[in-house]
Amino acid sequence: MRLFVVHDAEGRIYEALTCPSDVPAPGLATAPGRYLTEMEPPEGFADGSNSDFIREFMKTHRVEVTGQKAIAVRH
Repeated sequence: MRLFVVHDAEGRIYEALTCPSDVPAPGLATAPGRYLTEMEPPEGFADGSNSDFIREFMKTHRVEVTGQKAIAVRH
């Protein structure tokens, strides 16, 4: 499973979407100042994670980009 998030420079997550590992990255237009980033799914994420789990993830995590890697950080 791949996890993509739309976030701002401070790491606030506005959207999160998952897709199977064997498909191309989604084409998604973002608003100015927002970025589409693929990141490592945090522990607890699984194929087909339900919408409640994803919504809770968006509320409790932010994105931290370091070099070429993006990780979820609990806040």
